[in-house]
Amino acid sequence: MAMSITGIVSGIDWDSMVSELLEKVKQPAYVILDKRDRLERTKTLWEELQVSMQALQSALSPLKLVSTFKAKEVEIERLDRNTSYKGVLTATVNADAAINIHELEVVQLAKAQVNRSNQFSSVTSQFGNILGSSSSYFYINAGGHKVRIDVASTDTLTSLTDKINTQLKTQSSPVGVTASVVDNKLVLKSDNTGLGDTTHTATITRSVNSYDTVFFSTSSDNTDSTYDPPTYTLDMELGGGFGEGRITIMGADGTTYTSGVDFDVVGGDSVRWRILDPVVPPPGALYYDTYTAYAGDTFSMTATRSSDGNVDSLVLPFTPKSGGEVNVEFGGNTYSSTDANPVFQVTSDGSIHWLDTNKPVDGESYKVTYIAAGDESVTLEITRNNKDELSVNYADIVGGTTTIQQSGSRVWREGIDFDIVQDINGKAVVQWYTGGAGDAPEPNSSYDITLYKIDGTTDTISVTRNAEDTFSLPHNGTFETDPHGMHKITYNGLTFDYSTSSVIDAWSYDAKLDSSNQNLVITWAAPNPASMNPPSPGMHSKTPAYGSTYTVEYTYGANTFFLSDDGNGTLAAFGLDNMDADHYTAAQDALLVLNGETVSRSSNFIGEGYGNELITGMTLQLKGVGQVSLDVSQDAESAVTALQNCVTAYNDILDWINVRMTEKALDDTAKATVDSDDFRMNWGLLKGNSLLRTTKNSMRLLTSQVYAALFTERVSRNAIFGTMLQNGVLRAENFTISAGDRTLSVTVDPSDTLSMVAAKINNPQLDGQNNPLFYDANGEAYSIPLAKAEVENNKLVIRGDGQVSLGGSTSMLSSLGLNYEYSTLSQIGIKLASTGTVSDEGKSGELNFDTSTFMAALENNADDVSALVTSFATQMQTFVDNMIKSSQKEVASGFTTAQGSVVREMNAIDTEIASIDEYLEKFEARLQAKQASLQAQFAAAEVSLSTLVQQASWLETVTAQLQSSS
Repeated sequence: MAMSITGIVSGIDWDSMVSELLEKVKQPAYVILDKRDRLERTKTLWEELQVSMQALQSALSPLKLVSTFKAKEVEIERLDRNTSYKGVLTATVNADAAINIHELEVVQLAKAQVNRSNQFSSVTSQFGNILGSSSSYFYINAGGHKVRIDVASTDTLTSLTDKINTQLKTQSSPVGVTASVVDNKLVLKSDNTGLGDTTHTATITRSVNSYDTVFFSTSSDNTDSTYDPPTYTLDMELGGGFGEGRITIMGADGTTYTSGVDFDVVGGDSVRWRILDPVVPPPGALYYDTYTAYAGDTFSMTATRSSDGNVDSLVLPFTPKSGGEVNVEFGGNTYSSTDANPVFQVTSDGSIHWLDTNKPVDGESYKVTYIAAGDESVTLEITRNNKDELSVNYADIVGGTTTIQQSGSRVWREGIDFDIVQDINGKAVVQWYTGGAGDAPEPNSSYDITLYKIDGTTDTISVTRNAEDTFSLPHNGTFETDPHGMHKITYNGLTFDYSTSSVIDAWSYDAKLDSSNQNLVITWAAPNPASMNPPSPGMHSKTPAYGSTYTVEYTYGANTFFLSDDGNGTLAAFGLDNMDADHYTAAQDALLVLNGETVSRSSNFIGEGYGNELITGMTLQLKGVGQVSLDVSQDAESAVTALQNCVTAYNDILDWINVRMTEKALDDTAKATVDSDDFRMNWGLLKGNSLLRTTKNSMRLLTSQVYAALFTERVSRNAIFGTMLQNGVLRAENFTISAGDRTLSVTVDPSDTLSMVAAKINNPQLDGQNNPLFYDANGEAYSIPLAKAEVENNKLVIRGDGQVSLGGSTSMLSSLGLNYEYSTLSQIGIKLASTGTVSDEGKSGELNFDTSTFMAALENNADDVSALVTSFATQMQTFVDNMIKSSQKEVASGFTTAQGSVVREMNAIDTEIASIDEYLEKFEARLQAKQASLQAQFAAAEVSLSTLVQQASWLETVTAQLQSSS
């Protein structure tokens, strides 16, 4: 409690005297306090700049992302009807999507497989009424698992559903099927839509038999840990059905074999090779007979006089040989090419040129006869006979169920391998399909055909395969004499020899005229069976050779499942074997037509995130069938917004600096009229501040300089072929590759190719010197070069660590397609709001952002715009960090300071304020001591005065007494 001296005795106001004396002592402290106030206000201004810098820092962040400038958007329009596209699909795109317009039709959606049982009376009904008193079981085959489900007579829909789900979901890898009860039915549904192909592979060694059994890796049965080989049945059931798969076979030499052409799948686990396919042309196939005529062979044909001047083109089907004789008959007369004054001439292409007015009239037919001089060839195109006539009437046969079998094992099916058709005489004819199973029995071999008649009976008859192919000469030609020249037949790279006698180890044929002398008949003869035991694959067949290895791939729908019960009737009792619409929904892939190409996906969700991307960078969700247009375009909104925010933040800082550097402080009179917390009290505190001046200059330089964009990969814009001279480079020029402080100068000569340029960049010892990209300044090799080059698709590709830039000759960089179209912000619409140079202190330095210029640049070359802005943002970010970063750096041994200039200013103010506070604290202590000293002195004076007053009062009393006594 402060001591108070009231001056009761003396009547003096000692406290006022102490205050007046102390006030004079306080005058130096008031000066210091005023300085402290200015410092605090100055710090507040630096804090404002720091906040503005932080705002710019935040605005720079999206500018450093390439995705900001490569963002895409997709516009969807429905094409097939005037309704919303949302009924067909929805789509989103990311920066990886290419600008393009796609037409996409959704033909069908992906569906999950569903099997439904018959409907029961309730979910609590026990199965004894359909199974009897005994228990039963069935299997669910899915995803490589064959899971046994035991069904008790006391089970209900509820208990069986729980049992199934427990069995399926507790496998080593849960089975993708789920059971549920819907409308008193047991429903089994695939967890995933579509087929979801899975492929299993087996390597087989070719046996000497027609059949090779295939065993794949199998999964254990869930109940007894036993194996059920083969778990993956080679189910090639046609017409669909759960469990259907696809078989692909590839030989060790890379040859691919086709199911139904080179082999068949039989018995669920065997491949049956078509051993003799195709030794001879299959039914309906084309083959070629090259006939070489002997001297004297005579051919005739009918020609028609054309209206083409004096020429009848290509009358003869071959090139006549010198010495061959041509006769023509018309008007009852015969003329020869050997006449002394011939009326016609035959040219090398078989055309007749009329030399005389004695010629047929236009449109008149005439006969041409050619007598061969010998060794003249004509190639005849022949279609292999594909019909075998049966000895029954077509009207007696019911189509669709006829089968053919040969040698007790080989089976062909009507509608798949052959058709039963009617000939002109009403007889039934077997018409073989080209490429059908086994391509039909061999010529002259026999087969058994089972015929199902209208009356319900069946007949099995033996038929001999047609071995004859009958055909005519071109131009309706006929053979005037028995042709005795040489035939050579070729088909599928094989050559067959003409012979009328038995030929060992090879197919042969006989060629002769029919009774009309008009048609040539080819009769095929098989090899001598005794010499072929059996026919060797690889010699007369496309099948693998005996003892060779081949790979079998079995592909089936991984998302589908099929049911089996070993024939115990459980599935039939539940109705789960029914395949009608009430009991079964087949799994199907989504079917789409993209830009005219048909594609499929197992899911209605399509995109990179789902592992089934269809259009790069686009995610689709299919909703229904229909046709849409997907227009992928540049989405500039994010880039424009980011740049606008950056320019605004930048201008805010420049405006703040301009105000702080020019505003004048209030005079003392004005200050006396405003509150102490009024913003005007801060005016003039930073006027002329050097840091602000430097900051403004640096920021203006960063927005006006030429940038060499940094990259991790730079690729030539266009493919470059040949030498640089061929691409317009007339003289040697240099370009540079810089990484940090290391720069490589590369000389490109007109004779260089891209590969040679890349080799120079990658040469550790270029021109006898250490390549700066491979060695540091001390000659130490980098573990990984700072940059390397490659040629890909005839483009030069330079890759680095993200801190690589190009420089040097702009014309050379342009020739290489590596130059940047944009190197200053002004080129993309970011310019000074006022004219003047960077050093012109009187200008504001604030920027304008022209969005139309920026949009044009972005659409023209988004990559270069991105490279420019990200380089600017990176350097501006570094500058901002150097202004406001608060982390410490060591400036001398044992001495650290803040990295940011603004932070250092504030820290310096804090240090000075702390020093002032320390001084004021000591001053306050001295002041209190001074006050105490004065109060003590005045208190002592009051006591002395009190004593004196008392003494004076005594003296006065004594004096009065003395006077009274006197």
